[in-house]
Order: sequence, then C-alpha cells, then structure tokens
Amino acid sequence: IRDRDVMEFRRVLFRSLPGLFLLDTLFITGGIYLTGVTDTDLFLIFFITVFISALSQDIKSVFGVAIVSCALYAFLQYKTTGEFFSEDTSLLVRFPFLFVAAAMSGFIAMEGKKNKDEKAHLEEMNLFLAKQADASTSKLLETNRRLKGLLEYHHCVLSSLKTGVIVARKDGTLRTFNAGARQITGFVEAEMADLPLAALPENLEPVAKALELTLREEKGCLQDHVDLKTSRSETVPVTLETSVLRGGNGEVLGAIATLKDMTLLHQMETQLLRAERLSALGEMAAGVAHEIKNPLNAIMGFSNRLSAKIAEPALKKYADIIAEEVRRMDATINDVLEYSRPDRVAKEPADAHKILDETVSFLSEKLGKAGVEVKRDFAPDLPLVPLDLVKVRQVILNLILNATQAMEKGGCLTLKTAVVEGVAP
Repeated sequence: IRDRDVMEFRRVLFRSLPGLFLLDTLFITGGIYLTGVTDTDLFLIFFITVFISALSQDIKSVFGVAIVSCALYAFLQYKTTGEFFSEDTSLLVRFPFLFVAAAMSGFIAMEGKKNKDEKAHLEEMNLFLAKQADASTSKLLETNRRLKGLLEYHHCVLSSLKTGVIVARKDGTLRTFNAGARQITGFVEAEMADLPLAALPENLEPVAKALELTLREEKGCLQDHVDLKTSRSETVPVTLETSVLRGGNGEVLGAIATLKDMTLLHQMETQLLRAERLSALGEMAAGVAHEIKNPLNAIMGFSNRLSAKIAEPALKKYADIIAEEVRRMDATINDVLEYSRPDRVAKEPADAHKILDETVSFLSEKLGKAGVEVKRDFAPDLPLVPLDLVKVRQVILNLILNATQAMEKGGCLTLKTAVVEGVAP
C-alpha cells in the first residue's frame, strides 16, 4: 500500500511540474520587471528554470517553459523600451540562448527518461527472471526429491527380491549386486562393485561367462541347472538367466543376470522320487505279504490241530510256540498290508490348543510321576487348522511320551505354537 501511495504521489507531482515551472517563470518575470530589463542579471534565472524543468523528463514541458520565458522576456522588453527587439547584442543573444538551453535540457530530459525507462524495463526483466529462476529451482528441487524417492524405491525393491540380480555395464564392469545375489552366492556387494567380469571370483565364473556372452551377442540365454559354488564352499543349484539391458532409444546399456535358488525345488524332487520308490516298495511288500499270508494260515491251522492231539507236555508246548509265532507273524503282515493301503484322511477345522490341552490332561498322571513340568507358550489368535483329529492326537501323544522318556530325571516340557509362513499355500 505504501509503494502504491508513493507512486501515485510521484505521478501527481510530475503532472503538476509544468504548472509550477510556469508559475516560477511568472515570478522571475515580475522580478525582472521591477528591477529593469537592461540593468539586472535576473534573466539568468530563466535558464535555471529551463534546466530545472528538465527534471520533469518531459521535452514538451521544457520547450513550453523556454517559449513562455522568451515571450515574457520580449514583453518586458517592450514594456520597458517600447520595442520588442533591441539592437543591443547582449539582449538579443538571450533569446537563442534560451532555446539552446531548452534544446539541451530537452535532450537531457529525453536521455533521462530513456535511461529511466530502460532501468525500469531491466528491473522488470530482472524481477521476471528472478521469478522464473525461483519457479525453475522449485521444480528442480521437486524433481530431485521425486527422483531420490524413485531411486530409494528401486533400491528397496532390489534389496527385497529373493532372486539374485546382477547387472553389468556395457564396458563389462558390475553395476548392481543385490541382496538376493549376496544371499545365494555369499559375496558382498561392496566387494563386487565396479569389478570387471574377468576379475570376478572363480565361483562366479558361470555368471561372468553368461554376461559376457550376452554383451557380445546382444541376446539373452537360459541355463536351467547350474551348480554354483558359494563363498562358504557350498554348492547351490540355481537357474541362471540373462537378458540385454536397453535404454529408451534401444541402445544397449548392459546385461542383467538373474539367479533363482532351486535348492527347495530339488529337495522336493528328491522327496518325490523317494516317495515313488517307497510307494513301489510298499506295493511289492503288499504282494509279498499276500503270498506269505496263505501259507501262514495253513501253518497256524495245522499247528492248532497238532497241539490239540499231542498229549506229551513238551511236544504240546512246542506246538503252542509255533502257533503263537505264526500269529505274531500274521499280525506283522497285517500291519504291512494296512500301511500299504491308501491313507484316508478326514480333516476338519480344529483348535490346536484344545488338542494339546486334552492330550496333556490325559497324560497328567504319567507326567507327574516322571517329574515333568509342562509349560505352554501358545500364540494368540491362532486360527482353526484343518486336521485329522485322531492321527494328530496320536502324533502329539507320541511326541510327549518320547520327550518324557528322554528326561529321565524330570524337567520342563514346553509346548509352543506359532503361525509360520512357508512355501506351501
């Protein structure tokens, strides 16, 4: 508000300056008239007035003041001498001098106004450029902030991947070695950074060769099974896949190698093969058991008849032993046949904590005699789990009995439950 008032005051002042100068000229004319035209040097004040009028920076005002000054001076000359023009040279030169002073003052006024306008224009340009610079700086800071956030996000993504990611530049030096690669290979990213592919540890030779091949031929490759030796002298089966890293314009920037740990999959394959072999063995055992069961039935029947007809105690005892052993063998064969039959599982949602508590209550007397104290460490809000109640109870019962037998002098048995995220759904 103060700046606006100052500007308004200046505008009013400059508008009123021509009138003030004209008024000043009238006062000067009055002074010259009272003192006399030829005997006074007050006419010099006309020049001062013309020069000062240049302060208004308006050439019209300057020439207006000069013309009015000449007219008034000629009028004074006429009033005093009765003639508008005198033959006195000192008096005549005053008129052109006034116009020369007006021209010079006008030039000064024009130059001053031009300089002022240029200065104002420069100030406006500086202000505009300053605003543009501030806006550009703000945008640059915002872009840098977003770029920093994006880089941090990408770093977090790479660090969180379980898959190993190894990136090589176009010149054959390593650019990225993420946490997944460190977990699989055992090598630290700081040791791998900026290393040439040829200088990688011998354990990573398959990775180095695959990246070199991808950079040379600009084509990815896939190796399903690679036994990679880690820094811990362990062999890890991995799937090695490479691809070409390209920029937005299609230019080759480097190569990417991904390592997937296949240990769990290989373990599952081994377990599956073992299960298939056990299944075949069970089928064969069931067939053998069937073949053995028929002769055993005959032996058992004849041994019972023999025992009933023998009167001598010693021979009767031997016949009874034969029959008992045959029954034991028959029970064993029945167990084999029962094991070889397909397992029928009847699952229903159950509370694991309830099953544990019921089993502990059932064995409380035995646990007390053995001096075993039971401690419960149950997870809160454990969800219901689909279980075969009969078989799970048997499993828990066997585990508790085994633990009790292992603690001959008593001890503390801890039952702990927890929700564990695994690979199975």
